[in-house]
Amino acid sequence: MQMRKIIVIVIALGLFSCSLKVIPHKGVYPEPPLVYTTDKTFDQVWDNVIDFFAQQGIPISLIDRSSGLIISTKTKMIWSMEDRKTNKLKNEGAWVVIDNLYNPGPRKYIRPANVYGVWNIRVKEAGGEASINVNVNNLSATQNEYTRSGTPFEVASAYFNPKTTGNFEKLIYDIIK
Repeated sequence: MQMRKIIVIVIALGLFSCSLKVIPHKGVYPEPPLVYTTDKTFDQVWDNVIDFFAQQGIPISLIDRSSGLIISTKTKMIWSMEDRKTNKLKNEGAWVVIDNLYNPGPRKYIRPANVYGVWNIRVKEAGGEASINVNVNNLSATQNEYTRSGTPFEVASAYFNPKTTGNFEKLIYDIIK
């Protein structure tokens, strides 16, 4: 009976010591949506945003000038983890921050294959000024898995907890101010 308990404890320790450890990001990041106002006209802001999407290579799935709505397709995001010592982004220009994910078995940090999201922008005009509402939706991260033949494919991962850094939104603000 005593030996059975020891075996169960050893197996449990072996299983739990190999489980992934999520290290949440600690920096302070804005909560979407972010809203900016400018003294530029609706037409100027609209044209600048469309040009910006083209320059960044972000495909647009919906564009409706009458409602001021621009929605991107599912887009690869520029992402970063935080440096564990400084809690600052490793890539300061990243659009999205993700949690650090540590695998204690091989003692290494796991990186996602890709991080995706959809940009949702709404331009409005009131009193000769334009405002722009910038929001990122459907953030998700993927990891690579492999078939038996070794062919890689992406699967969704719930571990990385992607969140906007506010950097993309600031880029938009910089072009409309």
